[in-house]
Amino acid sequence: MNNFDYVSLALAAIKDKIKEETAESFRLKYTELLEAEVQARRAKVQAQILEMAKLRIALEKFEKTYNLVREQCGSIETVDNYLSDIRKRIKTISVTKNKPLINRT
Repeated sequence: MNNFDYVSLALAAIKDKIKEETAESFRLKYTELLEAEVQARRAKVQAQILEMAKLRIALEKFEKTYNLVREQCGSIETVDNYLSDIRKRIKTISVTKNKPLINRT
């Protein structure tokens, strides 16, 4: 083998090592990205669950009081509509939270 062959062989080895290091770095960074994405989704779902729970608790408390008023004075259409809107909002949050990720925008 002449010097040119040794240099070519050495350059090829260096090139392979660089490719290997780059591929490993890419894999590690991609794994970090996936983990960050999972954590972001988890945080978003947790926030939605918390929002839903707060709305449900407040709704239940209000409905207990409103039922007393309704028994004495009759229903109030505006309040009934508002309660209906809150129930729809809770349902929307639940549906959004449970949608497959592919369908989310």
